[in-house]
Formats: sequence, structure tokens, C-alpha cells
Amino acid sequence: MAQSLLDKASSCGCVCKRELSGNWKIIPSQKTARWELQQVEDRWLLVAGGVAQVNLHPTEAEAFLKRRCSNHSNRWKVVFPTSPVSNG
Repeated sequence: MAQSLLDKASSCGCVCKRELSGNWKIIPSQKTARWELQQVEDRWLLVAGGVAQVNLHPTEAEAFLKRRCSNHSNRWKVVFPTSPVSNG
């Protein structure tokens, strides 16, 4: 499961680093992002602003990462309505 999460993180531009302990760390590529995911055994610790926030199951970490990646990739996307707006 860790490899799947690491692959997804890499594909959305995150940096994946293996620590001396053998655990992984996922770091966003945006310098302004203040979060990271740290592997702790079979879980992922979400750290925001240098403070541990929550211990995530791998599927939860994947959902978090998916949300962060979609926010980043759609940041400049402009969506126009498909039907005219009625004022009456």
C-alpha cells in the first residue's frame, strides 16, 4: 500500500524521501504548502506547520493526497456555466 501512495504522490509532483529509519516522507512541491505525510509503520502521520495533526490509515492518506493534488492542478481552472442564468 505504501508503494501505491508513493507512486500517486510522485505523479502529482510531491517529493518522496526515504529516511534512515526506512520510513517514507511525502513532501509537497509547493514551497507555500506547510504539510507533509510521514510514514509510521503501516500508518501515515499528517504534519501541518511542524505539528503532528492526525494518524491516517493508508486509504485516508491517499484521499488527503488526492484532494491536495486536485486542488493544485485545478487552481487556475475557469468554469463557465453551461446554461444561461435566468433573472426572472
